[in-house]
Amino acid sequence: MQPLFGNDAEESQPARPTTPAAKWSTRVLGFIGSSVIFWVALKALTPIIVNSWGVTWIGNQWARIGVAIVLAVPVAALLSRIEGTIWGKYYVIIGYLLSLVLIVWIVLHLLHYI
Repeated sequence: MQPLFGNDAEESQPARPTTPAAKWSTRVLGFIGSSVIFWVALKALTPIIVNSWGVTWIGNQWARIGVAIVLAVPVAALLSRIEGTIWGKYYVIIGYLLSLVLIVWIVLHLLHYI
């Protein structure tokens, strides 16, 4: 039976050793990407959090920046740990799908459908 994606011989090869520069770049890019994601999510969820939980300090821009940075640090560490595993591949696929949704939303917004 043939595999669905690629050849089994490719998967049985030993993994390439990871260089310190590759780990560093993964951590930096993971931190930047996750901090942007947390910033956008906090900006969108701030009115809901303030109204439902009464957490008024989250309305401050510097507080949201701090929360996004604090949340992005462990996520960047997690991303560097899952790099090259099946979970890392799932994370990349989810990222591609979210990027596609963002592109569709931008196009619909520019065409004044939203």
